[in-house]
Amino acid sequence: MQETVHDVAKIQVGRAMLEGHSWREAVQAAGLRMSRATAYRLRQRLLAGGEAAWHDRRQGHASKVHGA
Repeated sequence: MQETVHDVAKIQVGRAMLEGHSWREAVQAAGLRMSRATAYRLRQRLLAGGEAAWHDRRQGHASKVHGA
């Protein structure tokens, strides 16, 4: 699965937070806009599953998922 520019930026946020940067600094450096809760959710996702956890976890009807 290809990573988009947005996915790469989200990974950067998670990495920066793991390196000790504040959520606000990490989000600004990545050029994104997101809430504090979302930033910490991304950090937790990176801690729990590494970069493999970044693939789309969308659920729902198969006809609404691209490539189904």
